[in-house]
Amino acid sequence: MGTKLPKYAENYALEKGLSQLILNSGLQRTESHYFYESKDFDKLSYCFTKNV
Repeated sequence: MGTKLPKYAENYALEKGLSQLILNSGLQRTESHYFYESKDFDKLSYCFTKNV
């Protein structure tokens, strides 16, 4: 499933005329980061949250 989901999302986006996918992954999930990078995702930023 892991390799099928990114490809499904990419195909879905192309069918809908979208030009970009955005994915959030926790900082601690380093193995996932390597996986997404191997699927040609670029690491562009960090996402910050704050509970109030």
